[in-house]
Amino acid sequence: MAAAEATCPLTSEVGVTGPCTGMCEPGAGGLQGETRRRLARYSALRGREAPAGEFWDVVVITAADRQQERAYHRQIADKLARRELPLGVRYHVFSDPPGPKIGNGGSTLCALHRLQQLYPGALSSYTVILIHAGGYSQRLPNASALGKIFTALPCGDPVYQMLDLKLAIYIDFPSCMKPGVLVTCADDIELYSSGGLAVTFDRPGIIPRSLTRPPWK
Repeated sequence: MAAAEATCPLTSEVGVTGPCTGMCEPGAGGLQGETRRRLARYSALRGREAPAGEFWDVVVITAADRQQERAYHRQIADKLARRELPLGVRYHVFSDPPGPKIGNGGSTLCALHRLQQLYPGALSSYTVILIHAGGYSQRLPNASALGKIFTALPCGDPVYQMLDLKLAIYIDFPSCMKPGVLVTCADDIELYSSGGLAVTFDRPGIIPRSLTRPPWK
């Protein structure tokens, strides 16, 4: 049977489904080229020890409650067993405390407190990505069981989930920042082109980054 063809939703290229060969080849500059390069870098790290400074020291995913936390732990353990994630990285899932909803701000503070308890003397030397994924995905039934962070995407071999895509999108950041925490969410896809400019996080305090897009045509 002939292999099916599909348009890659991230690079707008037509390629053979499965290995996603067109998307994962390094390309020229611009948005598509930089996206291909980042995806290729991440794909090369899956199932391998991440070299120091080239990937996150700690990956944190937040969960809405203990039940969701256990489900996320199981998914990460399965992905590590299948060698779908970079190795040698500290992966954690932290659930929000029971009671009233505390939002992403409260969840961030709780996660940072847990990290400080786990790494009291070393946290200040780590690069950390904190991905908020504590929703129940009630408006997206196919993601309600495991959350959007583990939703399968039509890319990659093995198939990417949103977690893989988030790690791939930001793969340039650990080598361009001092120790600190990048806070992001599990339900957005942020493709960007640096236009040849260096993206650095080398100042103390909170550094916001915004993405602009052209108006709808």
